[in-house]
Amino acid sequence: MLRRKEDLELQSNDLNLPLPEARERLQNRIKQDNAELKQMDKDAFELQKMVEIFQNNIKEIDQDLKETNVTNKDDSKKYEVLYQKEQEMNQFSE
Repeated sequence: MLRRKEDLELQSNDLNLPLPEARERLQNRIKQDNAELKQMDKDAFELQKMVEIFQNNIKEIDQDLKETNVTNKDDSKKYEVLYQKEQEMNQFSE
C-alpha cells in the first residue's frame, strides 16, 4: 500500500511538471518497470527449473522405493521358504 501511495504521489507531482520533464520521468519509469518484469520472468524461469528438478528427484526416489519394496518382498518370500524348511527339519528331528 505504501508503494502504491508513493506511486500516486509521484503521478500527481508529474502532472505539475513541464511536458519534457514529465515525459522523461515516464520513460524512466517504463524502463524500471521493464527491468523489474525481466527480473521477475528470470526468477519465475529459475523457479520452474527448480520445480522440475525436484519433481524428477521425487520420481527417482519413488522408483527406488518401489524397487526396494519389490526386493524386500522377494527377500521375505525367501525367508519364509527358509523358515518353513527349518520348521520341517525341527518337526522331523522331534
